[in-house]
Amino acid sequence: MKTRTYIILFLTAFLFVTGCEKKPEKKVKQITKQEKKMPSPSPAEISTDNTIAKTDDVKKGPFDFIKMDNPAYKKHKKGIIVLSHRKHSDDYKISCGECHHDEKGIPLNNINLNDKVQGCIECHQKPGERPKGKGAPKLSKKERLEYHAEAIHYNCKDCHKKHNKKTGTKKAPTSCNKCHKKK
Repeated sequence: MKTRTYIILFLTAFLFVTGCEKKPEKKVKQITKQEKKMPSPSPAEISTDNTIAKTDDVKKGPFDFIKMDNPAYKKHKKGIIVLSHRKHSDDYKISCGECHHDEKGIPLNNINLNDKVQGCIECHQKPGERPKGKGAPKLSKKERLEYHAEAIHYNCKDCHKKHNKKTGTKKAPTSCNKCHKKK
């Protein structure tokens, strides 16, 4: 009996020292097909002023990622969105005018990928969202669109909702945490 106990102790110690003990399983995040296809942006591919860079500004070719980080905001309350411009224009076949418009809201369908465009903040100059809650003023849509975040949310969320309704899916994100990843 003593021999058996010593053998078990010896084997346990041997396995522990050599690293053959059973290690706890690591939880691995499942990567979707879409995430596999989408490369992580390099710093050279991200514009920080919400404009589309010209081809020569980015070594890899047409601008791919837009980091929605605007200096007009002193502090961001939510995670910064990194928009894949190429996915939207090339893969999803969204025309320029579906996102980019003039001061009257008329789509800019005559722009090209390499054209420099104004950032949203140039016209929608109030950083953040409109005042909300009890006592907040009732604003018209035009007044709400003066707020930068409101304009972006109207543009993106409305398009995503239309896409989801059209396709009968929920692939295009419409909730805060789906676009604004945690910091």
